[in-house]
Amino acid sequence: PVGPSHHGLAAAEQAAEEAKGQLELFGGLLSSLADQKTEPVPREEPSHEVLTREGRPFRGSWDEIVRMMRDSNSAFIGRSMQEFMATEARRGYSLTGVTIPTRDAESFIRGSADAGLLRIVH
Repeated sequence: PVGPSHHGLAAAEQAAEEAKGQLELFGGLLSSLADQKTEPVPREEPSHEVLTREGRPFRGSWDEIVRMMRDSNSAFIGRSMQEFMATEARRGYSLTGVTIPTRDAESFIRGSADAGLLRIVH
């Protein structure tokens, strides 16, 4: 015969097992979420369009636009984007007196637009 104290102990052990199972399940869920967070999430770069003073359009991400601008100028074949931006920023300054930042493609394009060297359509 099972006494009331034995029944209470069995129920407590069962509750503890269920709680342990819940904790393991929760821990596994957290681990999988942490793993997902460390994986790079492919994100779409917004598409932009700029027009040069000559009316030539360039479309893509900021980096793609600068790369296309560089590649459209034969003087920059084999040169880095940073070299291109630095050279064009110096040329832009000599033409307009406006300092064009070169820390990244977006600031370079926005600075070039502020200097009047190109227009950001979107």
